[in-house]
Amino acid sequence: FGMNVAGLLGTLVAGALAADHAKMPYSIAAVMSILIFYPLMLGYMQEKRVTDEELQASRRRFAQEGEACFLSFMMFVAVVSLTLCGLITHNPTINGFMAIGMTTLIILAASLVLSPVIAKFAVFSTLQSALTVSTSGAGFYFFVDTPEQFPEGPHFSEFFFTSVLGVCSTVMSLVGIACYQRYMSTWRYRPLVMVGNLVFSLVCILDLVMYTRLNVRLGIPDHLFVFSTNVLQQVIFQWQWMPQVVILSYLCPPGMEATMYALLAGCHNLGVSVSSTTGSFLLKLLHCEPNGSPNESGQFKNLWIASLISVVLPLITVFVLINLVPDARQGERVIEDSERSATAGSLWRRWRGEGDTPHPKV
Repeated sequence: FGMNVAGLLGTLVAGALAADHAKMPYSIAAVMSILIFYPLMLGYMQEKRVTDEELQASRRRFAQEGEACFLSFMMFVAVVSLTLCGLITHNPTINGFMAIGMTTLIILAASLVLSPVIAKFAVFSTLQSALTVSTSGAGFYFFVDTPEQFPEGPHFSEFFFTSVLGVCSTVMSLVGIACYQRYMSTWRYRPLVMVGNLVFSLVCILDLVMYTRLNVRLGIPDHLFVFSTNVLQQVIFQWQWMPQVVILSYLCPPGMEATMYALLAGCHNLGVSVSSTTGSFLLKLLHCEPNGSPNESGQFKNLWIASLISVVLPLITVFVLINLVPDARQGERVIEDSERSATAGSLWRRWRGEGDTPHPKV
């Protein structure tokens, strides 16, 4: 909730500033980020100083979970590799193959070293987000190109596209969260994930209507059509995302909650980053690379195909790999407190003959 409220304020300010000073929002964001050190240094987090005994116990705990620490290191390597590759080369093909390679590496590592329940959901979350390929790079030019650049386009102003739609998105995200809390907070994970993804994909198909300009032939104004689809997408996106927020907290063994939550959320975030890179690769394959040049209508000819692929791929993931999602009701335990290990029963431990025996308490 707090993130959405802050995002609403940021969108209101950024849209107005960016119209005249494109770099100003970044400068303000940098200053605001530095301010977070003030409450941290004053101890607003109410953390207590640990004793030497507690520190040694914590270190022994993580030493016993060496595989989880190894996976964290592999995640670091993957993120740094993708970042450096993006800085060194702007070739979508090279970046695309690098993204696919790093995603495969993390999926294999997670499947190998994490306990079965945790590993399955980590793989599902990574694949689902990675296969939701992003076409926003070309979509931005589709919406804001001028009549000289794209005569057939909707010709939205940058203020409308960033500020008006941005504010709408944030407000409707709050509505989506409220609806989820009211009507869906007791559903089981599997049907909720399936319904959320299915409905979200069906709504995203409406983008094809815009990209093919069918809405114009039907007499539906561009502004009204985009505003309506944006409202639906943001509400349903929260139905899709909130169950993952809940389940991550139940997949963290006692004693290493922060580390495992960060690691599992990192798997999802890695997938999101990869989706942007693979989306650029897909757009290149479809010869859809607009850049704001005059008379670039031909660059949008296959944009609807890219959008269709971005809708279908995550659906395949959901229906084929839905068994990777725990079959439990929200609020129920996914792993027992007695299973204090994030790696007990993993493939690696089975190969080493350690079986399902959890680590003893320290």
